[in-house]
Amino acid sequence: MALGTLMLFLGQESGYAMTAFATFLIVHSLYKAALFLVVGAIDKATGTREVASLLSAGSAA
Repeated sequence: MALGTLMLFLGQESGYAMTAFATFLIVHSLYKAALFLVVGAIDKATGTREVASLLSAGSAA
């Protein structure tokens, strides 16, 4: 979805579309980086990436 939105903005010829493109690109990269940092922290804290293990650990706490 994000790539399609970026291509939509690039296809427009207005300055507003270029501003929207730049803003969307920055925001997308920031929330994607935050997501990967959180996943890495969870992986390091629990020692696993298995969803089933993470769900059972959450219910036991």
